[in-house]
Amino acid sequence: VVDVLKRQPGVVLNTSGATGSLASLFMRGTKSDHTGFFLDGRRLNPGFANQSNLEFLSVDNLSSVQVQRGASSVNYGSTGIGGVVDLQIRSDLGEKTETVSIEGEVGTHDTSRGALAASFAEEGWAFSFGASALSTDNDRSNDEYENQNVSGRADYKITETLTAELIGFYSESDKELPDELVNHNDVDSGETESWLISPGVRYEN
Repeated sequence: VVDVLKRQPGVVLNTSGATGSLASLFMRGTKSDHTGFFLDGRRLNPGFANQSNLEFLSVDNLSSVQVQRGASSVNYGSTGIGGVVDLQIRSDLGEKTETVSIEGEVGTHDTSRGALAASFAEEGWAFSFGASALSTDNDRSNDEYENQNVSGRADYKITETLTAELIGFYSESDKELPDELVNHNDVDSGETESWLISPGVRYEN
Protein backbone atom coordinates (compact mmCIF):
# COMPACT_ATOMS: atom_id res chain seq x y z
CA VAL A 1 0.00 0.00 0.00
CA VAL A 2 2.94 2.35 0.67
CA ASP A 3 4.10 1.98 -2.95
CA VAL A 4 0.60 2.79 -4.22
CA LEU A 5 0.06 5.90 -2.10
CA LYS A 6 3.45 7.51 -2.74
CA ARG A 7 2.44 7.99 -6.40
CA GLN A 8 -0.71 9.99 -5.61
CA PRO A 9 -0.86 13.80 -6.06
CA GLY A 10 -1.18 15.85 -2.89
CA VAL A 11 0.35 13.04 -0.82
CA VAL A 12 3.75 13.12 0.90
CA LEU A 13 4.85 9.75 2.26
CA ASN A 14 8.01 9.43 4.37
CA THR A 15 9.59 6.15 5.43
CA SER A 16 12.23 5.88 8.16
CA GLY A 17 14.22 3.07 6.58
CA ALA A 18 14.00 -0.08 4.50
CA THR A 19 11.01 -2.35 3.90
CA GLY A 20 8.81 -2.58 6.99
CA SER A 21 10.08 0.63 8.60
CA LEU A 22 7.71 3.24 9.98
CA ALA A 23 5.84 5.14 7.25
CA SER A 24 4.06 8.49 7.75
CA LEU A 25 1.57 9.96 5.29
CA PHE A 26 0.87 13.69 5.04
CA MET A 27 -2.07 14.71 2.84
CA ARG A 28 -2.78 18.26 1.69
CA GLY A 29 -0.26 19.71 4.17
CA THR A 30 -1.93 18.25 7.28
CA LYS A 31 -0.42 16.09 10.01
CA SER A 32 -0.03 12.34 9.61
CA ASP A 33 -2.76 11.68 12.21
CA HIS A 34 -5.23 13.76 10.17
CA THR A 35 -5.62 11.03 7.53
CA GLY A 36 -8.12 8.26 8.22
CA PHE A 37 -7.52 4.67 7.08
CA PHE A 38 -10.47 2.37 6.42
CA LEU A 39 -11.11 -1.13 5.12
CA ASP A 40 -14.41 -1.19 3.22
CA GLY A 41 -15.61 1.70 5.38
CA ARG A 42 -14.40 0.19 8.66
CA ARG A 43 -11.84 2.28 10.50
CA LEU A 44 -8.48 0.53 10.97
CA ASN A 45 -6.82 0.66 14.37
CA PRO A 46 -4.30 3.51 14.75
CA GLY A 47 -0.73 2.82 15.90
CA PHE A 48 1.40 4.73 18.41
CA ALA A 49 1.56 7.77 16.10
CA ASN A 50 -2.27 7.79 15.93
CA GLN A 51 -2.07 6.68 12.31
CA SER A 52 -2.68 3.19 10.97
CA ASN A 53 0.46 1.09 10.46
CA LEU A 54 0.28 1.46 6.69
CA GLU A 55 3.79 0.06 6.26
CA PHE A 56 2.32 -3.37 7.14
CA LEU A 57 -0.72 -3.18 4.81
CA SER A 58 -0.73 -5.27 1.64
CA VAL A 59 -2.66 -4.88 -1.61
CA ASP A 60 -3.47 -8.61 -1.66
CA ASN A 61 -7.15 -9.28 -2.47
CA LEU A 62 -7.89 -5.56 -2.90
CA SER A 63 -9.95 -4.29 -5.83
CA SER A 64 -8.89 -0.66 -5.28
CA VAL A 65 -7.23 1.84 -2.95
CA GLN A 66 -9.52 4.87 -2.84
CA VAL A 67 -8.09 8.25 -1.81
CA GLN A 68 -10.54 10.98 -0.83
CA ARG A 69 -9.42 14.59 -0.45
CA GLY A 70 -11.24 17.85 0.12
CA ALA A 71 -14.08 19.02 2.34
CA SER A 72 -16.16 15.83 2.05
CA SER A 73 -13.53 13.82 3.93
CA VAL A 74 -14.57 15.51 7.23
CA ASN A 75 -17.60 13.18 7.19
CA TYR A 76 -15.17 10.66 8.70
CA GLY A 77 -14.43 12.83 11.75
CA SER A 78 -11.33 14.63 12.96
CA THR A 79 -8.99 11.96 11.59
CA GLY A 80 -10.25 12.76 8.08
CA ILE A 81 -9.34 16.45 8.01
CA GLY A 82 -6.47 15.84 5.59
CA GLY A 83 -8.13 13.02 3.70
CA VAL A 84 -9.26 9.43 3.79
CA VAL A 85 -7.75 6.21 2.40
CA ASP A 86 -10.29 3.41 1.97
CA LEU A 87 -9.03 -0.05 1.01
CA GLN A 88 -11.67 -2.00 -0.92
CA ILE A 89 -11.61 -5.81 -0.69
CA ARG A 90 -12.47 -7.61 -3.91
CA SER A 91 -16.11 -8.58 -4.38
CA ASP A 92 -17.53 -10.22 -7.53
CA LEU A 93 -21.14 -10.17 -6.34
CA GLY A 94 -23.53 -10.32 -9.28
CA GLU A 95 -21.03 -12.13 -11.49
CA LYS A 96 -20.24 -15.79 -12.00
CA THR A 97 -16.56 -16.37 -11.35
CA GLU A 98 -14.18 -19.04 -10.08
CA THR A 99 -10.58 -17.83 -9.97
CA VAL A 100 -7.49 -18.96 -8.08
CA SER A 101 -4.00 -17.45 -8.38
CA ILE A 102 -0.63 -18.23 -6.81
CA GLU A 103 2.37 -15.87 -6.83
CA GLY A 104 6.00 -16.26 -5.87
CA GLU A 105 8.94 -13.83 -5.81
CA VAL A 106 12.59 -13.93 -4.78
CA GLY A 107 15.20 -11.16 -4.70
CA THR A 108 18.32 -9.74 -3.10
CA HIS A 109 18.88 -9.66 0.68
CA ASP A 110 17.17 -13.08 0.94
CA THR A 111 13.85 -11.53 0.00
CA SER A 112 11.00 -13.92 -0.69
CA ARG A 113 7.25 -13.49 -1.05
CA GLY A 114 4.37 -15.86 -1.69
CA ALA A 115 0.70 -15.10 -2.19
CA LEU A 116 -2.54 -16.99 -2.72
CA ALA A 117 -5.84 -15.47 -3.89
CA ALA A 118 -9.22 -17.02 -4.67
CA SER A 119 -12.63 -15.70 -5.63
CA PHE A 120 -15.93 -17.52 -6.12
CA ALA A 121 -19.20 -15.86 -7.01
CA GLU A 122 -22.70 -16.56 -8.27
CA GLU A 123 -25.57 -14.17 -8.86
CA GLY A 124 -26.69 -14.09 -5.21
CA TRP A 125 -23.45 -14.62 -3.27
CA ALA A 126 -19.72 -14.00 -3.49
CA PHE A 127 -16.58 -14.92 -1.55
CA SER A 128 -12.99 -13.73 -1.93
CA PHE A 129 -9.85 -14.62 0.00
CA GLY A 130 -6.23 -13.52 -0.11
CA ALA A 131 -3.11 -14.38 1.88
CA SER A 132 0.56 -13.47 1.55
CA ALA A 133 3.87 -13.87 3.39
CA LEU A 134 6.93 -11.64 2.94
CA SER A 135 10.41 -12.06 4.39
CA THR A 136 13.55 -9.96 3.80
CA ASP A 137 16.88 -9.29 5.55
CA ASN A 138 17.02 -5.74 4.11
CA ASP A 139 20.39 -4.04 3.63
CA ARG A 140 21.58 -3.40 7.20
CA SER A 141 22.42 -5.72 10.05
CA ASN A 142 19.59 -6.56 12.44
CA ASP A 143 17.02 -5.20 9.97
CA GLU A 144 15.08 -8.34 9.09
CA TYR A 145 11.38 -7.99 8.34
CA GLU A 146 8.59 -10.57 8.18
CA ASN A 147 4.95 -9.93 7.37
CA GLN A 148 1.85 -12.10 6.97
CA ASN A 149 -1.47 -10.76 5.68
CA VAL A 150 -4.86 -12.47 5.36
CA SER A 151 -8.09 -10.85 4.19
CA GLY A 152 -11.48 -12.14 3.13
CA ARG A 153 -14.96 -10.99 2.24
CA ALA A 154 -18.31 -12.75 1.93
CA ASP A 155 -21.48 -11.20 0.44
CA TYR A 156 -25.01 -12.59 0.33
CA LYS A 157 -27.82 -10.82 -1.49
CA ILE A 158 -30.93 -10.83 0.71
CA THR A 159 -33.16 -8.73 -1.56
CA GLU A 160 -32.63 -6.47 -4.55
CA THR A 161 -31.64 -3.63 -2.20
CA LEU A 162 -30.19 -5.43 0.87
CA THR A 163 -26.90 -7.34 1.02
CA ALA A 164 -25.37 -9.01 4.07
CA GLU A 165 -21.58 -8.87 4.23
CA LEU A 166 -18.76 -10.16 6.41
CA ILE A 167 -15.24 -8.73 6.26
CA GLY A 168 -12.15 -10.22 7.88
CA PHE A 169 -8.57 -8.98 8.08
CA TYR A 170 -5.45 -10.15 9.91
CA SER A 171 -1.87 -8.87 9.81
CA GLU A 172 1.20 -9.89 11.76
CA SER A 173 4.61 -8.25 11.34
CA ASP A 174 8.00 -8.60 12.99
CA LYS A 175 10.59 -5.87 12.30
CA GLU A 176 14.09 -5.80 13.75
CA LEU A 177 15.47 -2.40 14.80
CA PRO A 178 19.00 -1.86 13.44
CA ASP A 179 19.80 1.20 15.61
CA GLU A 180 19.30 -0.81 18.79
CA LEU A 181 22.56 -2.68 18.11
CA VAL A 182 24.41 0.59 18.64
CA ASN A 183 22.34 1.77 21.60
CA HIS A 184 22.58 -1.64 23.31
CA ASN A 185 18.93 -1.63 24.36
CA ASP A 186 17.19 -4.79 25.53
CA VAL A 187 14.56 -4.58 22.76
CA ASP A 188 15.98 -5.11 19.27
CA SER A 189 12.76 -5.90 17.39
CA GLY A 190 9.11 -4.96 17.31
CA GLU A 191 6.12 -7.21 16.68
CA THR A 192 2.75 -5.85 15.54
CA GLU A 193 -0.51 -7.76 15.27
CA SER A 194 -3.78 -6.36 13.94
CA TRP A 195 -7.10 -7.98 13.12
CA LEU A 196 -10.66 -7.06 12.23
CA ILE A 197 -13.91 -9.04 11.93
CA SER A 198 -16.89 -6.95 10.86
CA PRO A 199 -20.38 -8.06 9.76
CA GLY A 200 -22.68 -5.57 8.11
CA VAL A 201 -25.76 -4.93 5.99
CA ARG A 202 -25.52 -2.80 2.87
CA TYR A 203 -28.49 -0.92 1.41
CA GLU A 204 -28.48 0.27 -2.19
CA ASN A 205 -31.56 1.79 -3.79
